Amino acid sequence: MSKAQPSASARSNARLSRYTACLPCRKHKLRCDAAKPVCGTCVKISAHASCKYDVAPPKSKTKALQEKIKELECAVEKVLIETRTAAREPNRHTYHVPTEIRALGPSKDPHGLIALLYGGNTAETRELFVEGKDLPRCVRNHLLEIFHPHWPQCAIDLYLPRFLNSLDLPYGQGPHPALLNVMYLLACHFSPSLSRHEPVFLRRVQEALSRSLQEGDRLSDFVLTSSLLSRYFAAKARMLEAHLMASTAMRFAMACGLHQISSRVWEPAEATGLIVSIPSGTLSLVPSTSMDAHTWLLPPPRDTIELGERINIFWCAFVVDRAVCIGGRLPFSIRDEEISTVWPMPIEQFVTVYALDMYLEEDPFSNWQENPDGMRLKGLALLSRASSSLDGLESDDERNDAFDMVDRAITKYAGSLPPVPPLAANRGARDETVHNPFDSSTAFIYTVAYAATIALHRARADTHPGSRLACLLAAGKAVEVIRWLDGVELNSYHAFMGIMWSDLARYLAYEHERRTAALDEDGAAMLKNDLENVQRIRRRFSETFPVFTPGGVKQSTNRGQILSAFSSQY
Repeated sequence: MSKAQPSASARSNARLSRYTACLPCRKHKLRCDAAKPVCGTCVKISAHASCKYDVAPPKSKTKALQEKIKELECAVEKVLIETRTAAREPNRHTYHVPTEIRALGPSKDPHGLIALLYGGNTAETRELFVEGKDLPRCVRNHLLEIFHPHWPQCAIDLYLPRFLNSLDLPYGQGPHPALLNVMYLLACHFSPSLSRHEPVFLRRVQEALSRSLQEGDRLSDFVLTSSLLSRYFAAKARMLEAHLMASTAMRFAMACGLHQISSRVWEPAEATGLIVSIPSGTLSLVPSTSMDAHTWLLPPPRDTIELGERINIFWCAFVVDRAVCIGGRLPFSIRDEEISTVWPMPIEQFVTVYALDMYLEEDPFSNWQENPDGMRLKGLALLSRASSSLDGLESDDERNDAFDMVDRAITKYAGSLPPVPPLAANRGARDETVHNPFDSSTAFIYTVAYAATIALHRARADTHPGSRLACLLAAGKAVEVIRWLDGVELNSYHAFMGIMWSDLARYLAYEHERRTAALDEDGAAMLKNDLENVQRIRRRFSETFPVFTPGGVKQSTNRGQILSAFSSQY
């Protein structure tokens, strides 16, 4: 026979284990008999609905202290993030309205919800911040403030005043929830103390993307969100999903006609589908055949700013697709011949006529310092062409013609850049008396030029002395740039830099082995020193992207693993 259960009075007289009483009795320090579903005390005071038990296992004092320490560490990290954001030098090439960003609301948090975002560890906190349909305004603004400094890294160039003003528009008129949630997701990714919220934001992004696709709602936001989500997946080593989202972004960009925006000049849409083109430097209205407004999924842009944002969104998708495909040796989602969209310009220039002036420039590289985003894209396009220009060509004449064409383009691109200034051996980038000419954009522009040279000439280097010399000179210049970055924080640098540095390390290791085998001790020693410089910056870069940890140069040949580093940057 089973033992008889003790009566309620017996349970009430017995001393309960710690944390076994119901939550109301614990809160008001009442004697509880731990009866379920409702204890005797709650029955007496008619508090049936509020009688609940803590389902979590009881915490030890050690566990409670550890959680307190974690909360304090999160608070310190939050202060450090805000300090770094305030101290970060503004990117002179990107439109910023820091006063508007700061006005979003960390100071407008009377209930202390932002502190709970960092330190809260209860189910109620999780439900408050991430399970509801909308985030509290102050929390939303705080996450957007964290992510905003990373816009250039993620190739986002939206018109900031319009974006901020649209946050409080009625549902359906502002940014799509998918876009906002992917920004929250990346904010948590860039802030390790918020990483525990990533799974819920990821689910919200995926659900919102599905709704956007089903309803055909704000598809330009769909393209941008898919591009950003591809970066996130790659950061988490989810390469298949990263490639899928990159391809999805590019395919929908093409379906929306974003790959065929041939002018930066906006005109009101006409029923006949007229668009503006600029043949031979003159303005005229011509019938649209390839950009018929009735053939694309997106309606015509409302104004010049929206036109500029669509141009920039396409190139954001292009960057993701090319970087993922170059890193993984995968076919591109779009051929160069299919693209007629003009190069991007900083979005604030679409507010004025400056974008038109730049469009009429004869030399596309004459003002590269005014448009580093365009130069980065051109460099990435050259690198992708150099990596695949000879694929599928059978005759020697075709291969030679393709080689010469790409070589001339790379030479023109690299020739538009000022020479890399020498850095004295006894002075480094940390020396305040030395002006460092390389920020994240400039370092990318120079490095991609040298990477494209090596990618094009390396296949011929063993048989053509000229190609071998071109590779060695390009590698040497790339190492000079790396020396300038000694001591510079790399957390804002594009992850694609890691792929180029990995390939550079592989090439230098190959040349070092060849010189060693040829008993060229001086040449081998010089290459060994260059290789050590590359490996040193790769180790530093791995603090942000662990996949780039140089566990030997052979690791850099694993393209699938390198691909996993391509997250919120390129």
